[in-house]
Amino acid sequence: MSNSAQSSCCVQSSTFSTSLGILLVRLALGAVFIYYGGQHLFGLFGGHGLHQFSTQIKTDGFPILPPTLWAVISGGSEFFGGILLLVGLISRPVALIIIIDQICALWVMRRMGFGGVDFNITLIAMLALVLLAGAGSLSVDSCMFRAGADGAQPLTAAKPAS
Repeated sequence: MSNSAQSSCCVQSSTFSTSLGILLVRLALGAVFIYYGGQHLFGLFGGHGLHQFSTQIKTDGFPILPPTLWAVISGGSEFFGGILLLVGLISRPVALIIIIDQICALWVMRRMGFGGVDFNITLIAMLALVLLAGAGSLSVDSCMFRAGADGAQPLTAAKPAS
């Protein structure tokens, strides 16, 4: 096999592996956020629902907005964002929104020490992967907005005009 054919083969394999890895991260994130968002919004999966979540937010002292609005924003970004991450649709904006949601969760959980925030930190790191790398080629984003062969569409600086 020539060097260029071998190099091309490795790039394609690497691209597929990267997209498969991003898919696995998106599936895990989607499942987690559908679960917790469903608990917060609808009382699914043994959750207490919107009223209890609003009460908890009020107890935690979130400023400016009414607690119910905070609960709808947080639960909605988790539940509906989880669905969007699962299929890989508008993944970067969704990842950013949920990162902000998780930073708020860190603020609430900070008094519990590292054992209270380690899960949120892990989720933020996984979301940062999706934010920076995109949804990968195994996603709706890739089918709709195909910018490159791999569909990962990494964030890059604009090329200067020639």
